[in-house]
Amino acid sequence: MLWWCRRESQHCRQQQQQQEQQQQQQQQQQQQQQQQQQQQQQQQQQQQQQQQQQQPQGAGGDDDGINSLMDAVVGCLHGLMSLAAHARAVGLQREAADLVGVLQRVPATSLHALLRRIFLRLLCLLAGDGGAATPAVASVLACRYGSVLVDLLEAARSASEALFDACATEIEHLLPTPQVCRLMAAQANTPGGAEVLEGLNRRQLAHVLGLVMRSAPSWERVQGAQVAVPAVATRCYLAVQT
Repeated sequence: MLWWCRRESQHCRQQQQQQEQQQQQQQQQQQQQQQQQQQQQQQQQQQQQQQQQQQPQGAGGDDDGINSLMDAVVGCLHGLMSLAAHARAVGLQREAADLVGVLQRVPATSLHALLRRIFLRLLCLLAGDGGAATPAVASVLACRYGSVLVDLLEAARSASEALFDACATEIEHLLPTPQVCRLMAAQANTPGGAEVLEGLNRRQLAHVLGLVMRSAPSWERVQGAQVAVPAVATRCYLAVQT
């Protein structure tokens, strides 16, 4: 009887040990799975960071927050310019001048940065690289950006020649950059004029380039950079001259 009790006791201990070993193995497997998941999450985060670092800066390749902020700012400017145009149409020249005069009180550095971002976002939207929900939304946004950019340049020219030169130079210096070359090439290779809004957007871009490229010497400086954009921009420039 004593022998049987000992045997049963040993058997119970063996079962307990086996259960403990199984539990330990399960815990180890769970820990390994958790470590693998953590490693995968870290790899995904690293890939996202690398993709963000590789995105072009300042051209609609910005994050969604900056694009949304720019869209809101341009929407306000579009409303301001529309009010000024309506005031001029009904003979309220002084009120129209007061509305446009708000822009003249913006610090030069802030105004130049705003012009650069508007121009780059316009090109991104026209090239289908602006992060818009649909092509139709991109066309509407591009139309608003182009209209505001033309109005800003015209307002600067009416204010003073020095202010206009400074604003135009900010855009002119962007033309030889690789990012603008790519966006302009994408825009030039897209057939335009098939739809009213697309045709308007292309004419607005041509109008902007026509304002910026005011003289042959300044344009020759851009051509001297030996990049692909001069031929693309020249096509738009010639389009606005006809």
